[in-house]
Amino acid sequence: MQIPYWLAVAALAGLPLAAAAQPRPQGANPADIHAQVAPPSYTSAFSGYRPFAAPQEAPDRLWRRANREMQELGGHAGHMKQPAPEPAPATPAGDAPPGHAHHHAGGH
Repeated sequence: MQIPYWLAVAALAGLPLAAAAQPRPQGANPADIHAQVAPPSYTSAFSGYRPFAAPQEAPDRLWRRANREMQELGGHAGHMKQPAPEPAPATPAGDAPPGHAHHHAGGH
């Protein structure tokens, strides 16, 4: 016997509700003023701080080296390595598409 599709979907949809309905583990009652609780812990935001270390190389040399690397790449991260396409040859005004002749002939 095969389980109907809608019944399987309903069972899967109900799983999160069943997980949320689980009993909470017994712990300290938040309303009990005499309950034993762990002391608060503190971790400084600066606990992993590393002081600034100045670069060994002068800033102008860093810039020059970065510019040389870009020049070797051939443009912005190598995106302009291909040569630029050749411009299309200019067409005489007589060869222009209809309605565009005035652009090439200089008239309006």
